[in-house]
Amino acid sequence: SGANTVYFEANKGQADDGVAFIARGGDASLHLTAADAVLAMATDSGTETVRMGLSGIETMPDAVGGDRQAGVINYYLGNDGKQWIEGAATYKQVHYKDVYEGVDLVYYGNRAGDLEFDLKVKPGADPSRISLDYTGAASIRKTAEGDLVIKADKGEIVQKAPLIYQETEDAKVIVPGDYRVNANGQVTIETDQYDEKKTLVIDPIIQFSTYLGGSSDENDNARHGQVDMDASGNIYVTGRTTSLDFPLGITPLDSARGGASDAFVSKFDSSNNLIYSTYLGGSAIDEGFGIAADGSGNAYVTGTTASTDFPRANAEQAAIGGGNDVFVSKLNAAGGALEYS
Repeated sequence: SGANTVYFEANKGQADDGVAFIARGGDASLHLTAADAVLAMATDSGTETVRMGLSGIETMPDAVGGDRQAGVINYYLGNDGKQWIEGAATYKQVHYKDVYEGVDLVYYGNRAGDLEFDLKVKPGADPSRISLDYTGAASIRKTAEGDLVIKADKGEIVQKAPLIYQETEDAKVIVPGDYRVNANGQVTIETDQYDEKKTLVIDPIIQFSTYLGGSSDENDNARHGQVDMDASGNIYVTGRTTSLDFPLGITPLDSARGGASDAFVSKFDSSNNLIYSTYLGGSAIDEGFGIAADGSGNAYVTGTTASTDFPRANAEQAAIGGGNDVFVSKLNAAGGALEYS
């Protein structure tokens, strides 16, 4: 199986003040706030959000990052360097301690690239107090397999049937249980008898797709010289994306698609794990046509832009000449610095 492909980036100004951490994957993103988890889904008509909160609590504890990673997040949006954001830390987990008395909440990603959260019920605590509330959902239904399907106007989230277990010295002991959806759309979790002297873990999965490309036109034909490989076997891809749900990896330069289309740059390791994925563009039409990598893993991207606010760094030409201009941009090996553009 691949490496963990869900990371939580600390908010350093790239999101609203109320957001503590952000995770991205496929056509969805997760914004963890002081009150709830906001799941945002890209659709052909914009972004839909569903807020997952916990009922019956007065205040949420602070969100705390766990297992800090080496990678950092940098944002180079448009051509105003004062608006660029560098060095946001990344974590593998986010912890909320004692959301209910004796119950901790932990978000993390699994090796398949899906988002999971654990509700850890400590000895003596009561799992029947846990109640999940989904604001913005048009409907919530439970499938025959025990999964929750949370439907917004167009998009939907699948929350898999929970794995409920207790750990002994040498094994996980499965505890039978499932979701209950009440008339108000609130979701509780019902369990069979278990050893109340040991911690009980309730572990659902929220499906977070990690395929490259979204629901629209990702024009990334290799016939235009848009793929390259370096000596280490890393693969580099560039092209054009017109969809809102193009995946972002661990070090995106541009957090949201700007214009009618943007150039994208993605780097994969030799095991096909995404190292970074980013947009290069402004408010108009931008497209990547060619890419090459050097021996140090830097990527050189060429393409065309019609954006007057295309991101620039150490530029030979300070302003667009009118119509479409050719651009050449260099990204460092981590995709986290625009060397020139």
